[in-house]
Amino acid sequence: MYMYKITITFFILLLTLSLVAPATPAQETPAAVPHVVQTPKPSQPPKATKPEKAPAATPTPYAQGVEQIPVEPRNVKLVRGGKVAISSRSGRIAVSGWDRDVVQATAMGDNGPVPIETQTTGDPTHPRLLLVVTRRNLRDARLDVKVPRYADVETLEGYRGYIEVSDVDGTTLIGLGNGDVIISRVGALKVSRRSGDITVREVKGDLTARGFNGDIVVANVAGLVDVEATNGDLRVTNAGGDVRANSLTGDTEVHCAKGRAEVSSASGSITLIGIGGDVDATTASGE
Repeated sequence: MYMYKITITFFILLLTLSLVAPATPAQETPAAVPHVVQTPKPSQPPKATKPEKAPAATPTPYAQGVEQIPVEPRNVKLVRGGKVAISSRSGRIAVSGWDRDVVQATAMGDNGPVPIETQTTGDPTHPRLLLVVTRRNLRDARLDVKVPRYADVETLEGYRGYIEVSDVDGTTLIGLGNGDVIISRVGALKVSRRSGDITVREVKGDLTARGFNGDIVVANVAGLVDVEATNGDLRVTNAGGDVRANSLTGDTEVHCAKGRAEVSSASGSITLIGIGGDVDATTASGE
């Protein structure tokens, strides 16, 4: 009987525990996190280094098709009645006459001789020889030219620099430019300067000179003297013909003129001595 009670009691206790204890939910198994393995990118081979460009070949001084002019003196024959024209941007030009029928030209730059190009145009009886100083990458060049005494000489407009012409019996024409000009022992002369002094001695023919900013000094001219200066003095000595002198802002002096003197000045003094012909002198504000 006692064992029966114990069995019943144990059974009741077991039933009670089963009813009281909460049902424990089954734990969910966490989802497995996928393990991603990053495969390293295969290393790329280093880019091939581009070969350095070979330095460009030094360009030839002159383009193809243009005559390669040697740096030795240029010698070109010129008949009577011919003219020598000179084209250069800046530097120094010296022209002198000699007793040969050949034009000889040489040019020197900062680094040595400079080539000279030549071109002949016109008819055979009156040829025009053009000398061109081909200054490339040079600032200045000195051009020395020897011409037959009978030749006419011309420097083209736009030249900047010193010009000297001597011992030429033909006509000399100095185009409009900048720089001092010295002329001596020429046949006839026409010269124009934007800036720079003009000095002339011994002209066998007529003289015409125009200066915008500089003095004009003339001596021993056999023919007509016609000079004008915008800003500069005028001095004329020993004129064999008439003298016309006009100065805007400078003094004017004429000594020993065989012909007529016609002189005017807007602002400057006028001095006339030894005039052989009539005199016509006017000044707005001078003596």
